[in-house]
Amino acid sequence: MSTLSIIDKFAGRRVRLASIIWLAAIAAAALATFFALELDNVWPFAAAAMVPGLVGLVLSPVMDREWAQVTVLFTWIALAVLAVLALAFLPMAILFLCAPAIASLFQRERVVEAMVLSAIAAGGSYYAIYYGWVPKFDTNAAAARWSEVTAPVATIIFMISALFAVSYSRRDEALISAHGAALNAQAGHTAQDVSAGGAGDKAVLDIYPGAAFRVNKQHNVAYATAHAKSAYLYVDELIEGRDLGNLLDLNPADSDAVKSAIALAEASGENQRIICQILANPEQKNKERAVQIDIAPAQDAGAFVYLRDVTGAMDEVERLREQSQIADADARDKDLFFAGVSHELRTPLNAIIGFSDMMRSRLFGPLPGKYSEYADLIHDSGQHMLDLLGDVLDMSKIEAGKYSLSYDRFDLADVVRSSIKMVRPQADNAEVIIEPEIHDSVGLLIDADRRAVRQILLNLLSNAIKFSDKGEHITVKVSANEEAVTLKVIDKGRGMNAADLKQVGKPYAQAGAARMVDSRGTGLGLSLVKSLTEMHDGEFDLDSALDQGTTATIVLPRERAST
Repeated sequence: MSTLSIIDKFAGRRVRLASIIWLAAIAAAALATFFALELDNVWPFAAAAMVPGLVGLVLSPVMDREWAQVTVLFTWIALAVLAVLALAFLPMAILFLCAPAIASLFQRERVVEAMVLSAIAAGGSYYAIYYGWVPKFDTNAAAARWSEVTAPVATIIFMISALFAVSYSRRDEALISAHGAALNAQAGHTAQDVSAGGAGDKAVLDIYPGAAFRVNKQHNVAYATAHAKSAYLYVDELIEGRDLGNLLDLNPADSDAVKSAIALAEASGENQRIICQILANPEQKNKERAVQIDIAPAQDAGAFVYLRDVTGAMDEVERLREQSQIADADARDKDLFFAGVSHELRTPLNAIIGFSDMMRSRLFGPLPGKYSEYADLIHDSGQHMLDLLGDVLDMSKIEAGKYSLSYDRFDLADVVRSSIKMVRPQADNAEVIIEPEIHDSVGLLIDADRRAVRQILLNLLSNAIKFSDKGEHITVKVSANEEAVTLKVIDKGRGMNAADLKQVGKPYAQAGAARMVDSRGTGLGLSLVKSLTEMHDGEFDLDSALDQGTTATIVLPRERAST
C-alpha cells in the first residue's frame, strides 16, 4: 500500500468518527422529545437530519475516491438547503457550516470547494425564500421548535468533533517519516561482510551477487566480477590496470572522492561509503543513476570495492521528503484554519448565550415552564461550547506557533486571589472549599504573561473542583525565593493511576477518572498548562495517586529569560 493510500484510509476513519458523533447528537435530541410526548411530530425531521451521517458512515471505507467525497459534501449541502426552505433561514443556515467541516477531513482543496458551494447554496436559498419562489411547507410547531434548538447545538458538536478528528492527522505524518526511515535502512544494506576473505582472493569477490572490484594501491582495477563488467563497464573482458573512476565514467569530482575514500580505508583500516552518480550506459548520456560504493581495505594494500544501484531508493526517499514537507505545510495551514474557525464561532455562540440569558432572566416577560427549561439548556450548552472553543483556539495557536506571550510585571498574589474568585461559583455549586495559602516573605512580583498565568491557575482549579467530592478542600499554595515562584494546587479527589499520569500533557488525552464525571472536556486543560508553563521557561509537575488526590506544581522564573 502506498503512503498516499495510507493517508486516504485515515481520512475514512476521520469521516466515520465525525458521522457517528453527528448521528449520536441527532438521536439524543430526538430521544429527548420522547419525554415531552412529541416524538410522533419530530421523528421525520430527525430521520432526514441523520441522512448525511449515514451516507458518511457507509462511504467511509472508500473515502479515498473522489466521487465518495463529492457525494458526502453534496449530501450535507442538500440537508442545509432543505432545512432552510422547510423551516426558516435563521437559525437553519448554520447547517451550511457542516460542509466545510466535513471537507477538512479530506484535503485542503476540498475545504475551499465546500465553502464556495455552501455560499452559493445559502445565497440561492435566501433569495428563493425572499422572492417567494418556493411553496410554503406545512410544519408543525413542535417540529419547528425542536429543529431550531437541535440544529445549532448539533452543528457545533459536529464541528468540534471534526476539529478533534483532524488533530489526529499528525499520525499520518508519522507514517510517512517511518516509511522514509525504512527506505533509508534498506538503502544502507551492503555486502561489506563478504569482503572478509583473504586479500586478492577472486573467489571471495565472485561470491558477492552484485558488482565487485579489487583495486590495487594505485587505485587501478586488478579484478572485476562478471556482473560488474556487464552492469557498469559494458564489456565482457576487462583490460586490467585502468583507473576505476575512468572505467565507471565518474565525473572528476566523484572520481577524486572515490580515490580519497580508498586512501582513507587503507590508512585507517575501516570501511568507507560514498554515493556517486554514474551514466546508465554509453548510449544514454543524459541519464544518470545513483550508486552506493562501499570500500573495504585489503590486507596487502589496495581495497575491495562494492557497487549497489540505489537510484530507486534515493528517488523514493526524495519523494517522501517532499511529501513530508507538504504534509508539514498542510498541518500548519489546518492549524491556522481551525484557529480561524474557532475564533469565528465565538461570535454566534456569544449571541446564543446572550439571548438565552435574556430568556432565563425573563427580561421581556414570563416563559412557560418548558421554554424556561430549554433556555437553561441552551445557555449551559453554549457556555460549555464557548469554553471548549477557547481551549481549542489556544492549543491551535500554540501548535501553529502563533501564540505569543505579553510580558509585564505584576503581583502573583493578586492573580491567585482573582482566579479563586472567578471559580468560586463553580466551587460553591460543587460544594467544594478553596483555601489559599500565600507566603510572600520575599515578595511575589514576577515578569510573565498575566493572562497566561491566570489561565494556568483557572485550568488547574477547574480540574481540582471537577474531580473533588462534596465537602472536600482544595489548597492553593504560593511561595517564592529569589529566582522563582512556586504554585501548588492540591486536592484530595479521585486522582490518577500511573498509566493516566503518562498521558498528562498530551493534547486531547483524558484520564480514566474524567469518564466518571458529568462535565466532560476536550482533554486540553493540562496540555495547555504544560505548554504555557514551558513557554515561560518554567516547570510543570503532577503528583497523583488513585483515590488519594492530586498535587499540581508550577515553577515560574521571576525574571524573563534573556533572548
